[in-house]
Order: sequence, then structure tokens, then C-alpha cells
Amino acid sequence: MSFAFRGLLRCAKYGCLLTASKKKGKHIYYYCTNGKNKCDEHKAYLTESYLTKELAGVFNKLIFSDEIIELCYQAKKEEGQTKFNYLGDIQTSFNNRLTKLKEKRNNLLDGFLDKTLEATVYEAKERDLKNEEVDVLKELEELKGKVRLNDQATLERIKNIFLEPKRMKKSFLKDKISKQAETLFSLLWNATIENKKIANISFKEPYNILSKIENKSDFNSVRGCWDYVGTVIAQSVIVSSRPTR
Repeated sequence: MSFAFRGLLRCAKYGCLLTASKKKGKHIYYYCTNGKNKCDEHKAYLTESYLTKELAGVFNKLIFSDEIIELCYQAKKEEGQTKFNYLGDIQTSFNNRLTKLKEKRNNLLDGFLDKTLEATVYEAKERDLKNEEVDVLKELEELKGKVRLNDQATLERIKNIFLEPKRMKKSFLKDKISKQAETLFSLLWNATIENKKIANISFKEPYNILSKIENKSDFNSVRGCWDYVGTVIAQSVIVSSRPTR
């Protein structure tokens, strides 16, 4: 039999996983495995319905008001458009440099093939041009990450990440237990339990960033967090776009 929250919950005292069993024919209870034989938390049995109510509280650490999210969105949209245009110009400049470097390498090769350049001269100049091209490509890749961070699609993704926990909580309270577990596993690495209460929560990114903001009504704090979330998104795009071997 599968238990929805098994693998997600740990005992706060010694880090043992909570296991579960079905008792009295229908009630599911979770409890510490007491794997180190020195924890009295294993005596505390928690019903699945009780844990569901406790776990519903994890969303509160991630919820911001719609108003503050919209304010940050509009501010970053205005700021981002200026940066986007500026970075776009730089990107064009880098592409032009790459085109010129390619032309120089082709001309260099023509000179070598026509025997107007000695092999040693050709090889030295070719190496210099290739190294310069590698440097430009590296700078261009970094720039593309910055461009993505300021484009409209990324702004929308960041906004949705801020809005999502509120939607998730609303759905969580109505979902079946299997769907509730699926939501929590997408959100958390794990949660620890002590004295029948949640003692600590380990969020996955980018939700971990959102959870760190204590004053979720402070515009500057939320705006700063917005940039961190954007960086996480930009990095994930770069990683996912890399070819697999």
C-alpha cells in the first residue's frame, strides 16, 4: 500500500524518516521510525488528515498579496524594457564582431592557400583570431542570459511564480490526498516534525527564495527577490538549452 506523504516527512530530533501504516481498518497514521533507537517522537502517531491540515500551512511562507506582486511586475516591466533595448544593441555588436572575425579567418586561410603567408605566421594569427572568437562567444552567451532576464516572457514567468503559491493552497485544500502529495513534492525537499507540529521546511528553488522574505508587504524586499527568481529562471534556461552528449 502506498502512503501519500511517505518520503517527505522527517523527525526533527534525529532526522529519521516518518513511516506510515493503516490501523483500525481505515485510519492512516504517520510516526517516526526511531531508526537510531533514542527518539521518543516515535510514540506520537499523526493521522493523515491531521498532517494535511498542518502541511497546508507551508504555503503561507510563500504567499504575497496580489497588489504587491503587480506593483513589482509593473516596475520591473518598465525597467526591463530599457535594459532589454540596451542589451539588444550590445548583442548586435557582438554578432557583428563574430562576423568580422569569421571574415578575417577566411581571408587568412585564403592567404595561406595562395602561399602569400608562411605556415608559422598563418598558425599564429589563426590561433589569435580563434581565441578572440571564443572570448566573444562566451561574452555573448552571458549576455543572452541577461537579455532573457529582461524579456517579457521571463517577467511573466516570474510573476506567475509569485502568484502560484496562493493558487496552489486554494487547490490543495480541495484536492484528493494523492494530488496534495504531488503538489507538496513539487514544492518541498522535506519537512520536519516535532511535537506533532512542523518544525522546519526545506523548499525547492525558486520557492526557497520566496520563503526567505520576512516582510512580504515590503516593496523593496519583494523587488529584490524578483531579481533572484529571474536569475534562477535564466540559469535553468541556459542549462536546459545545452546539448546532451
